Amino acid sequence: DNNGMDCRTLDELYISKEGTFGVLKADIEGMGLNFVSGAEQIIRRDRPLLSLSIYHNASEFAGIYQTLKSWNLDYHFEIKSFSPLTPWGEHSLFAYPKEWIC
Repeated sequence: DNNGMDCRTLDELYISKEGTFGVLKADIEGMGLNFVSGAEQIIRRDRPLLSLSIYHNASEFAGIYQTLKSWNLDYHFEIKSFSPLTPWGEHSLFAYPKEWIC
């Protein structure tokens, strides 16, 4: 249920447009895996830095990493916690292309 909203993927909206994405940042309340899946072509084409919240549910926490890893993009992955004092925490997955590593 999209609550009457027109929901399209990033690939549907931008893959045919000029320009590139240098960074994709998303904290979309449990829909992160859907977001990543709908941005595969953009991620493959542009190889942006990814900053993705992964703390809303198990599919985000494990699924986003597993999905990106399965695409064999040669990305480096790091998980950072931004609320270490809370029992649930706010964790983000940072992923960046190998060519960004100094």
